[in-house]
Amino acid sequence: MKRRLAILATLVAGMVACGGAPAATGIHRPTARATTTPAPNASGATAVYLAAVAVLPETLGPDVAAYNSTCSVSLTSSTCLKTLEQFGSDMDGFRGTLATLAVPSPFHAGDTALKKALADLVGSLATLISAISDGDPGVVADSSGAVSAEGEIFPALGIISTEQQSTPSGAFVASDHTFSAVVPRGWTDVTSDADLLAAHRLTGADLVAIQWDYLGATAGLTVAYVSVQEVTPPLAEAGISPYLKTVVGGVTLLTQPAAFTLDGARGLFDNTRAPSQGNEYEAQDMVVNHAGRTFEIDLTVLQSAFPQELTGFNSLMNSWRWAAA
Repeated sequence: MKRRLAILATLVAGMVACGGAPAATGIHRPTARATTTPAPNASGATAVYLAAVAVLPETLGPDVAAYNSTCSVSLTSSTCLKTLEQFGSDMDGFRGTLATLAVPSPFHAGDTALKKALADLVGSLATLISAISDGDPGVVADSSGAVSAEGEIFPALGIISTEQQSTPSGAFVASDHTFSAVVPRGWTDVTSDADLLAAHRLTGADLVAIQWDYLGATAGLTVAYVSVQEVTPPLAEAGISPYLKTVVGGVTLLTQPAAFTLDGARGLFDNTRAPSQGNEYEAQDMVVNHAGRTFEIDLTVLQSAFPQELTGFNSLMNSWRWAAA
């Protein structure tokens, strides 16, 4: 098998104006099993909202990069004008998408700020386009206004990130009742988001939880996530270490496999690092055998944020309980 540092592309956006969305890099992926999708709940609504908002930098980044490259020489060129029109169209489209979402109660202030920021940006871009088309001498001033409006987006994302910390902890039980755990405060269970999991080859995962974080205008957005999947066929205990050590695709093994126990079940874990779009991501990969089955548990996060996200991950692991035989 091949190890895969699985970055959820529509969730992980460790970039803003000068970058692109992180691409997946190589690491092994266990064979997924079919599972029953739980009914939508408040946690699911939070996941849908955060997933939609986190896509914004993936749209904003390329638009700003195109603006910087095509409009830096002349704001009044036809190429610059087309770039601005596309920029405005993309932001207006995102604003329209945001308007269709149910806004979970903790996110009202951030959502209001983000919608205002997007409306200001769309309006400023429209004003700039009009000034260029009309040959208005105030084009440069209008350009400064558009940049200022763009900057409003980042504080709004910071508000949303802060609001997410109020997401309460919640009990989780695997669909086949194999195990239970407590998803920590500030994290969101996205296991019920079938479309999201399918898009990132996580269909059948027993548990996927995320912690969405805003790292500032220079670092953008990142999502720490935990995924739990069954490895099939199961591994013999002697096969776990070689499985963990099989790294390809630019993945660097940071630690040798070390022993751990998960509610009495013995397993091994290691840490790996992989680059993506100029960023470094770190993963803690845990493989454990229980009742004749093998489970792989991954924490993946932007490396600079790894220590702080490890706290929530450890909380989830400490709450893990296997079902009674």
